[in-house]
Amino acid sequence: MLTAAVIGFFGFLRCSEFTCKQSFDSALNLTMDDVVFVSDCQVNLRLKASKTDIFRHGVIIKLFKTNNNICPYVQLSKYVTSRKMNGATDNDPLLVDSSNLALRRSLFIDKLKTILSHLGLNADKYSGHSFRIGAATTCSSNGIQDHMIQTLGRWKSDCYSRYIRTSEVDIRQALLKMCK
Repeated sequence: MLTAAVIGFFGFLRCSEFTCKQSFDSALNLTMDDVVFVSDCQVNLRLKASKTDIFRHGVIIKLFKTNNNICPYVQLSKYVTSRKMNGATDNDPLLVDSSNLALRRSLFIDKLKTILSHLGLNADKYSGHSFRIGAATTCSSNGIQDHMIQTLGRWKSDCYSRYIRTSEVDIRQALLKMCK
């Protein structure tokens, strides 16, 4: 769950890009071989298929060390090492459940909602798109320029702006800046 959440967030991934609907298909779903450590600070995640890649050319998601508690590079490194130590091969699913089966979307969403409920959050407000929404909102709140948010999320149009949730704190700060 942790690795799925971390790469989902930092990769601006759609839930369907890191989980499978029913059965695993190594030609479409993420496999161990789709993770490539390029350097000591960059890891590439190869998506073989995505919503906006209708011709299935694939896309590379570049993830980097963040030097923070939550780091996609470190998380993937630990996870891949563990999976390989447990016998995973290149064509095996990258993300698996506790039974070592490919992580299904329904299971991921159910577990996510359970975790959110245990944290006292309203789980009904979250979905498989929450990681893209959260990534876009976090970027916007931290002053990352719109064109970079669009690039990171692989949006071809300005529809990325629909993913950004503006907090009351951000609205208040904007209004206070108007008074300067």
